[in-house]
Amino acid sequence: MVAHLGDDVVDAVSPELSRCRLNLTSRVTRPWTNEVDESSRLLASHGAALRELDAAVAQSAGTVALINLDQVAVSQSVVAVDDVRVSALLTDHSLEQLIDVCVPLRPTSPPIVGYDNRAQTWIVRSSDASIEIVGRYAGPVGEVAEGTQLFGFIVQASPSRITVRRTGGRLVLVDGHHRALALWIAGVLEVPAVVYDGSLVDNIESGQLPSAVVLDERAPRLGDYLNDEVSVECRVARSESMTVVGAQRLQVPGR
Repeated sequence: MVAHLGDDVVDAVSPELSRCRLNLTSRVTRPWTNEVDESSRLLASHGAALRELDAAVAQSAGTVALINLDQVAVSQSVVAVDDVRVSALLTDHSLEQLIDVCVPLRPTSPPIVGYDNRAQTWIVRSSDASIEIVGRYAGPVGEVAEGTQLFGFIVQASPSRITVRRTGGRLVLVDGHHRALALWIAGVLEVPAVVYDGSLVDNIESGQLPSAVVLDERAPRLGDYLNDEVSVECRVARSESMTVVGAQRLQVPGR
């Protein structure tokens, strides 16, 4: 694992992180660009299919285009240096294979679902998909006792995709950091990505770097994860997305 400018790493590497921040803020700047290549009909068709399947992409007017990984600012403080999806990619790969790795339509595997009868809780988790509650349901339950109703939530698993936001005169990588770095290491720089326009929203609790850092002229790039001058290598536990849906019975004072 490689930690980059993060505050969420063990205390033992804190002095090293301070050194990395100092080196990053004092280095010479490089020009940025926010250009993408939207000329591919295959990518346009894939983008249309993606917007049809994923309401969030459609609502935010996301497009699918080719980007240069050397020209993106990164926004995640900690990233893994290996990715099985990229490892399985052939050296002589096609654009279709690259699309499947970078901008998949569906998760590579279904979420793991379990039920805790004692806590009356459903647990839905995944290591490669984002799990969100996208709706709710209430209604009758077939032919059962009168007064019985069904209450529940609609849970959706959306695959992680290489995603950039075009803002501040540059492209900011907001999702897919592990894959992007693995591709960069493999020398694959021109890759398909979901592209949004608009400003960043800070989410420091999730390990995201502050927008003030990402939009600075000296903002970190993918290669900086492997640059000992501005990053530090350490072991950090892998995480996965988990959604818990439960029911609880309460006694409250009457009116």
